[in-house]
Amino acid sequence: MKNEPEEPDLDNATRTLAAGSLRRYNLNRHQAEAMRTFTRYVWLGGGWGWGKSSVARWKLMLDHVLLRHKAGKVTQVLIARKSHVELRDSVIPDFFADFPALKPYWRKQDREIAFPNGTVILFRHFDPSRTDGGATFQNMNLGAAWVEQAEERDESTFVLMDGRTRRFPTGCQIILSGNSNGMDWIHRRFYEKKIPALSPEDLAELRKAYHTRSVEELSGGLAKQYRRICGTMFDNIDNLPEWYVRQALQQPEAQKRRFVYGFCEPASELVYDAFDSNRHVIWNPDDFPFDPDDPASIPPEWITWQSMDLGFTNATSIICWAFDVDTGIIYCW
Repeated sequence: MKNEPEEPDLDNATRTLAAGSLRRYNLNRHQAEAMRTFTRYVWLGGGWGWGKSSVARWKLMLDHVLLRHKAGKVTQVLIARKSHVELRDSVIPDFFADFPALKPYWRKQDREIAFPNGTVILFRHFDPSRTDGGATFQNMNLGAAWVEQAEERDESTFVLMDGRTRRFPTGCQIILSGNSNGMDWIHRRFYEKKIPALSPEDLAELRKAYHTRSVEELSGGLAKQYRRICGTMFDNIDNLPEWYVRQALQQPEAQKRRFVYGFCEPASELVYDAFDSNRHVIWNPDDFPFDPDDPASIPPEWITWQSMDLGFTNATSIICWAFDVDTGIIYCW
């Protein structure tokens, strides 16, 4: 019979991680902040290269595997990425580069690390036929989860994962990492703190279930569980080669703002790298060659139309458009 590998000394592994790996990498201020953050939802965003993926690995292992093991708890932890190729070529090799001692417990066929005590670290990619990640989270009872490049997934994935990360009464955490991607669902939840409101019926049920807690705490406390930690490439400059930084700074302005400095530029606009809002946009309607309040002042040969977005969560918006067929300029107000 093939001998099973001995269980690793996880108490010693905890000390090694805290005193070895983290010190060796000389944590920058954002990584140190992430290691001290215990809210349920954490977004590690911003630019390339500040070490968000590294600190997500360390935090997942230290807080949700090693310390749970030390407390005698068995857990299930998920590490997810959009595609199998990205998981195989990036996430898994980087994980074992930080934790080579865990290789004897690697089950390649199942893509998981299984400890003798029952704790499992699952490496999964999302089903390409589904946008909500439903198949990925099926039958899981997670103690923690980390999604790399979370901006590549839609909000329904986050909602389903939230429902599956419930193994312990307290301390379950969802870590998301990636790059800023405009005003998407991550921006809405972690920057604007616009969390879906509870209905009066939901609040009534919660009051029955948690009668000792106030309505204000039940309805408003969730926003406090969202924490964003965002850095730039320059926050980790000591660990990056000069050629890499120089190359990143030579990108078109839109890419540089998003991937170097971490601004919330929508990825869909990055193809328009020649667009300059100061050059191509007239911000003041007083500078229009017609009176926006008087449709009759628009030259009759121009093409005009209106568009409307009927709002439920946000206000309804109506935009008027006028196209100057001679100059090619489009006016909207």
